[in-house]
Amino acid sequence: MKQLKVYLERIDADGMIRHSFIVMVFTHMASVANLAFHVVMGRTLSAVEYGILSSMLGVMLIIVTPLVAIQSTLAHFAARLRESGNTASVWALVRVWYLRLSLVGCLLLVVGLVGRHTWAAFWHLESTTPIILVSFTSAGILMLPLIPGVMQGLQSFIWMCVALNLWGIIRFVIGSVLVLGISASAVWGLTGQLIGTYCGLAVGWLGLWMILHGKETGEKGRLFSGSNAYFLWSFFALLFFGLLMNADIVMVRHYFAPEEAGMFAQVATIGRTVIFLCQPIAVALFPKVVSTGSLSGAQRKTLIRGIIMVILLVGGVAFMVTLLPWLPLLVMFNVSSPSPEQVHLVRCLIWAMAPLALTFLLLNFEMAQNRFIMILPLAVLAACYLGGVALWHTSLLHVILVLGFTSLGSAVALLFCLPWRGREGVAHA
Repeated sequence: MKQLKVYLERIDADGMIRHSFIVMVFTHMASVANLAFHVVMGRTLSAVEYGILSSMLGVMLIIVTPLVAIQSTLAHFAARLRESGNTASVWALVRVWYLRLSLVGCLLLVVGLVGRHTWAAFWHLESTTPIILVSFTSAGILMLPLIPGVMQGLQSFIWMCVALNLWGIIRFVIGSVLVLGISASAVWGLTGQLIGTYCGLAVGWLGLWMILHGKETGEKGRLFSGSNAYFLWSFFALLFFGLLMNADIVMVRHYFAPEEAGMFAQVATIGRTVIFLCQPIAVALFPKVVSTGSLSGAQRKTLIRGIIMVILLVGGVAFMVTLLPWLPLLVMFNVSSPSPEQVHLVRCLIWAMAPLALTFLLLNFEMAQNRFIMILPLAVLAACYLGGVALWHTSLLHVILVLGFTSLGSAVALLFCLPWRGREGVAHA
């Protein structure tokens, strides 16, 4: 047993496998809740109502994905504070970003409420209520990455997972009760999202207080003075990735009829569920490879281990979905007899989105290394994606084909951005 323990410690010296497993267990609990939420919504709501719900969730994902830059920024600088033995500055870091996010949240709320009729017309909504709910939820959801980012940098992975994922479990419970007990409407599903978001925030603040209370060491200083620039570059990197990952369902809602948009929403949910499987690996990787631009041999090994894990995990699941495309449709949406078109779309979308799993891992690695040269190819590919769909959307398959080319291009581009040839990092953005 002792020899086995030594062997396991040797192959997991950086804790990558162990911490990935911890994050994966907790994250997949939230993933199950997310899947169950969509199962209840997909089975209870009509295709049109589910299309409305999915498009509004897609809007929030586009807003939130680039603002995960907050989590990356706080994780990066909290990790540096931890390494220097100076956790006394963590609360100051949190306060600075809390005030900024509060201002952005208020602005976002005003834009949503004032322009609710315009937004409702753009997405062909009969009521402005979904826009109002999205506006209030988005104002709160901006705060969700704040606390988990600090916990990730401090490598407090269990609390990080609770703060990051609890809202999804609450959303499932509350949303299901409202939809099943009151009305099969997208509005009640969005209400569950709203309640879950603010409950998750409350628990996150409690967790951070418990982690840092009485444990501050070192002297307060400005060791996070570069956080503004880091956030700005991270924001744009994640904005362009967010467009590649989430813009499909929003564009389909605009360009296609509600019935087609509803069917595509089901297929897109399956595809995104598969891609989300790799996120725990990226989360565990990030604090282990933090630097100011240099790449050590140990970090190179950690990255390679992460790449292998992502390829095996996402590739295996995508292969299974290809063999049994009817299974997720049956489980999630109670589609017992899918049309040949639905089956074909599921298979195509799974592989079209699969490269984004690798893109997400490499994106997190580059941000942890404080390198942002990858922004340029991501910006170009995001523009090609939006422009390609705008010019070529005769059928849903055309949207998927454009997505497939741009997602594959993103993975290849980020692989070429990596400093494989030497230990020193490439120029910062």
